[in-house]
Amino acid sequence: MSNDTVKAPPLIGFRFNGRYGRLNFLNAISIIYLYAFFLDITYKLIGYTVSNGYDLLGAEVFLVIFLVPSTIIFFRASVLRLHDFNRSYLIAAMIIITTGLLVLAKITAIIIVIFAVILSVASGNKQENRYGLPSIQGKNYGLIIIVLIQSYWSFLFMQTINEAFKNGL
Repeated sequence: MSNDTVKAPPLIGFRFNGRYGRLNFLNAISIIYLYAFFLDITYKLIGYTVSNGYDLLGAEVFLVIFLVPSTIIFFRASVLRLHDFNRSYLIAAMIIITTGLLVLAKITAIIIVIFAVILSVASGNKQENRYGLPSIQGKNYGLIIIVLIQSYWSFLFMQTINEAFKNGL
């Protein structure tokens, strides 16, 4: 560890001190991907699929066990990443609140994805700012996990589309 970088904050936590670089941000987001992947597998194992129909209780359970923890993890990771740009938490708060208000609109996921992509590819400050020194570059495992799980979901999505066309959509 050199004098001009510091250890990144832990991936899971409740403190908002410090900064995340691009790979540290992706590593934190990969936790959401892994969580969603295991929830998806669990739902499939218990036979709770769209074809069975989601009831109100199922939607409430999904909200509690996925959306709430995922939102907290995403918000924290976004705030720490924004600190790398010398920006406050208010941008992340506005994005989360806006998408929360638009939860019934299909545009919600698009807004979150665009925000996450911007945070993933934009370069942060290389020197100390009001949020501290830059963090040590993270490991590549988050990027690998995201690519693998996204590839798996894309494969499943394409299979579903293919079946739909075979059955006369």
